[in-house]
Amino acid sequence: MPEDKRRYTREECFFVGTVGNKLVYVADVSKGGMKLISADPIGKVGDIIKFNAHIPSDVLEDIIIESKIVWVRKMEEEYGFLTGIEFMEVGPEFEKNIKHIIELNEFIIKIRKNLLS
Repeated sequence: MPEDKRRYTREECFFVGTVGNKLVYVADVSKGGMKLISADPIGKVGDIIKFNAHIPSDVLEDIIIESKIVWVRKMEEEYGFLTGIEFMEVGPEFEKNIKHIIELNEFIIKIRKNLLS
């Protein structure tokens, strides 16, 4: 079994964003990066991209996170591509944005569990 190189715990995710003009579904998120699903490739390994999410708060807020593509895989027997991105930003604004994404995701997971139980 391959060694797990992850530094951060991943959380299953249930929201969407964009990279350029392409819609992406966030499959999981951690403090270090995200796994995205898209219908078409959003770039190649090493490309720098900007992930954009519209996050509800007191006002609708755009969160834009500069990231680097670290891997890309075609989904087997399914539609689309999986892309692993690593966050490149640091600092208080970035930390606030990631915290907001993770908190919103935890809220969505609780709602899903209540609706599906």
